Amino acid sequence: LPAFDAAFDRSVQATVAAAGMSVTLLAAFAAWLLAAGRARIAQRARELTTDLDRLAKVVERTSNTVLITDREHRIVWVNEGFTRISGYSADEAVGRHPAVLLGGGKTALAALEALHNAASTSSVCRVEVIYRAKDRSEFWLDIELQPTRDEQGELTGFIEVGTDITALKQTERRLEAARDEAAAMAADLDLM
Repeated sequence: LPAFDAAFDRSVQATVAAAGMSVTLLAAFAAWLLAAGRARIAQRARELTTDLDRLAKVVERTSNTVLITDREHRIVWVNEGFTRISGYSADEAVGRHPAVLLGGGKTALAALEALHNAASTSSVCRVEVIYRAKDRSEFWLDIELQPTRDEQGELTGFIEVGTDITALKQTERRLEAARDEAAAMAADLDLM
């Protein structure tokens, strides 16, 4: 009825309708932002996962030995390069100390001291060591020891990357032997 309609103020209805539309638009915009953000986060997660997979493959398949130890320097993980060079499987290596597992007693004392000091001070160290494989053969590694830390900066363990330098060391020995032989021959010629 016209009298009923005249008794009510239509501006209130228009204000409520406008406010409702504004709230609906804001909610729709917020939902769109959340969906777009979720899509960006999912894409970034896929990218990071792809990068991590690539890095994991590199570490697993490199020809270098890679082992991860805990704070007490007990092995917690080894790569395929470690298994190939040392002859020890991951199951045989995990829980053991690298020096106990591979030590042959021929590494220079200075190198062992440097490794010990780096482990006790949680610092970086690079040394050459001679190890003994499972089959009792000897091999040389150029080792870099890196401490690992958690988000609070607390030491969690070490990463040890070793490059096989056995062929280089064998060549050095042959050169030394040839040099000694040449010096002996030169001394014999001087006596004549």
